[in-house]
Amino acid sequence: MIFSKKTWRFKLDTDFEYQSELLNGIEFENKFIKISNGIILIRKEYAWDGCSPAYKLNLGSLLPQGLWFGTWDGPCNTNGLPVSWRASIVHDAICQFRADILISKKTSVNIFKELLIKDLAPKWMYTIYPLFVSMFGPQKWNK
Repeated sequence: MIFSKKTWRFKLDTDFEYQSELLNGIEFENKFIKISNGIILIRKEYAWDGCSPAYKLNLGSLLPQGLWFGTWDGPCNTNGLPVSWRASIVHDAICQFRADILISKKTSVNIFKELLIKDLAPKWMYTIYPLFVSMFGPQKWNK
C-alpha cells in the first residue's frame, strides 16, 4: 500500500466548455486549453485530481480503484459527478497555466465559486472552499 499524488481522479472523454463573464477579455491558447470570448475550452484527455489536496491509497487487488483521502469533492450533482467537478477542472486548468494567462488569482477564485454555486454546492462549501483555494492555492500568478 502506498499513497500516490500522481494519479488523476478525473479525465475528460470529450471537450469541456464553460462561459463566464469573468473570462471576458482574456485570450490564451495552448494544446490543453483555449480561452476566448469569455469561454474556456478544456480539451479531451485533460486529467486532474479534483479538489486538492487529495491522495490515493493504492490497495492492489483488494480495492483496484484505490481509496482517496483528502479534500472532499462534495455531494453528487444530478449528473452523478461531485458538485465541485466543473469548478475543480476550470480552476486546475487556469492554475496550471497561470504564468502565461493574464488572469488574477482573485478572478480564478471567483470563477471557482461561481461554478460551485451554479452546480448547487451546499452554501457552506461555496463559502469555505473558495477561501481555502485563495489562502492555500497557488500564490504566484502571471509572468
